[in-house]
Amino acid sequence: MNALMLAVTKTCSVVNCKKRPYYMQGGQRGFCAKHGGLPYCRENGCTARQSYKSGGVRGFCAKHGGHPVCEVKGCTMRQFFVSGGKRGFCGAHGGIPPCTVSGCTSLQFYRTGGKKGFCGKHGGIPPGGVLKFDTPQLDAAVPKLKPRGRGG
Repeated sequence: MNALMLAVTKTCSVVNCKKRPYYMQGGQRGFCAKHGGLPYCRENGCTARQSYKSGGVRGFCAKHGGHPVCEVKGCTMRQFFVSGGKRGFCGAHGGIPPCTVSGCTSLQFYRTGGKKGFCGKHGGIPPGGVLKFDTPQLDAAVPKLKPRGRGG
């Protein structure tokens, strides 16, 4: 078992949370990632949890270096991948595929209850659903993302 991470078979210590505990060095044992199993980003003033992907910097959230930057030359956005997208690229350069509706250039966006493969406008978000993330930075950025082409 990896010394950095430890998953246990019981549920999170927070009442009514059914997720499995997830521990990363610096976090709290017995809690899922959302409720404290992951420590906070080491960037001063950041309230996001640490997130690490190969090529990134350990101890920081995705925004502050936990995820590597897009492979497109000159792009400074962090890599973001969803099923059907292209690994190693930010959402705008192919990490998130475009909506499957003919002629639509918006990126796919899915929320529980919505339709997979579509943007928010075409059903990726269920009726009455809200496009909401855990951080104001993502709330502001995601609706503005448009694909710039596949890898170039």
